[in-house]
Amino acid sequence: MRKFFLTSIVLLGLAAVVSAQTITVTKPALNETWLKGQTYAITWTKSGNLPATVRISLRDPVSLAEVKLIEDNVSNTGSYQWPVPADVADGQYRVRVKAKDVAALGDSQVFNVSAASSGTITVTKPIAPDTWVKGQPCTVTWTQTGNLPNQVVINLMNSTATAVVKTIADPAPNTGSYPWTVPADVADGQYRIRVKAKGTGVSGDSPVFSIAAVPPIGTITIVRPTQGNTFYMGQIFTVLWNKTGNLPGQVSISLVNPAETAVIQQLVASTANSGSVGMDLPFNLTPGPYRVRVKTIGAEVFGDSQVINVSPDSLRITLPTTGTKWRETETHLITWTKTGTLPNPVKITLIRENNYDAVKVITEDAPNSGSCSWPVPGDISLGNYRIYIQVKGTVVEDIGYPFYIGLGIPKMPIKIKK
Repeated sequence: MRKFFLTSIVLLGLAAVVSAQTITVTKPALNETWLKGQTYAITWTKSGNLPATVRISLRDPVSLAEVKLIEDNVSNTGSYQWPVPADVADGQYRVRVKAKDVAALGDSQVFNVSAASSGTITVTKPIAPDTWVKGQPCTVTWTQTGNLPNQVVINLMNSTATAVVKTIADPAPNTGSYPWTVPADVADGQYRIRVKAKGTGVSGDSPVFSIAAVPPIGTITIVRPTQGNTFYMGQIFTVLWNKTGNLPGQVSISLVNPAETAVIQQLVASTANSGSVGMDLPFNLTPGPYRVRVKTIGAEVFGDSQVINVSPDSLRITLPTTGTKWRETETHLITWTKTGTLPNPVKITLIRENNYDAVKVITEDAPNSGSCSWPVPGDISLGNYRIYIQVKGTVVEDIGYPFYIGLGIPKMPIKIKK
């Protein structure tokens, strides 16, 4: 009887030791997506006196049958970096971590293996000119294409998107929306938000937006130009905007790159914050996409338009120039230069200097050759005028500098050949 009790005590002790040997797989987590070609950390926790090595395998999610040996004789440290191979079929799996030579093992939650994604992420909120106020709830939103994981990492970036300022969420569900209350320890200034598909190189950055301790004093919203408008260098260019709040009385007008960061060229240094301004689009622009920015002078409040295009086509009047004086009844040469493909004929009109009203059509269909002779008629009132040239069938145009038509101007000298 005594021998029976001793044997029972020994067996119970061994059972206690065995029962204390456990492995719990913590990664991959439930419903995670691991992409082929990416490296992920398989992680586990352990208890009890376990061997120094483990065997890691990929398993069927239901039957738990082994699908693939991931690695044998792995150090039982609680972590193993696994580059997911391309020969694993897309689908659902579990990962098993088993201690060598003992029964202790653990299976992960069901997760997904999928082909490497070529998708995209586009951040839709915040946008310029949003200002997010500290302590107030805001929502980061994004859209996606392609086959992306169901988790993302959301970071607050500096305005040039070159450094992480603060991690907002790691991870967050890849649902296209994440609520965030801006913390008080974020400095006032301009930032971007980056949403990155977890475990991939696929990410999207928001436009530049502002964070402030107090709400802005007003807003500016661009009404014109609108998305996809095409403009031509030298063309008359009108910007319209709406404003709210108590804003300064002067604004500047600039072209910024499509990402809404760097100012490419200032169009107007200062003009009245009236909601409208017209100007000639400069000839020295590089053709391509831009946004138009209207920014208050003396306050960090601005509005950016949708993306517009500047065409390489342009036309520029070179004669008459400022100060030119033409005498009635004499023939003078109107000249212009052009860039791009502009084969169409041009319409040339004499217009008034200030209000641009048409005075006389000089020619309806002149070849776009760069010059046109004009016998100035004698029925034109004396005064200041401009030349307006438009390429027919397009919106490529230019308005020349003011010049004078009148009497009392010395006639052009006649050179006599000897």
